[in-house]
Amino acid sequence: MSASVTDSLSVAVDVITHTTVTVTVVGRLDAARCPELRSEIDRRIAAGCQALVIDLHKATFIDSVGLAALVKAMRDAQGVGAEFWLVRPDSEDAMRVFRLSKFDSVFDMRGRAT
Repeated sequence: MSASVTDSLSVAVDVITHTTVTVTVVGRLDAARCPELRSEIDRRIAAGCQALVIDLHKATFIDSVGLAALVKAMRDAQGVGAEFWLVRPDSEDAMRVFRLSKFDSVFDMRGRAT
């Protein structure tokens, strides 16, 4: 059985400068799909990223494992003194886990730059 478009995850990286990186998540961020995101974040932090933005505006769903991956990313970035923030998901389904866990007040969550 193949994954449908809504069940898939894509991670795109936009290097603004060699020290500022935006990682855009499209689709579901769940237990099955977190390793790709974690790998990309680890790679960027190891490369000396000083500002890491995780853009979730196109994320359609985030489960507790996805949330845990974002918490780890935040801690890893803070551990090397890098700035870290999330772009708020447009999807209410994706925002639900942040609200229910009250992590919407833990993360620096911003709207999309227009």
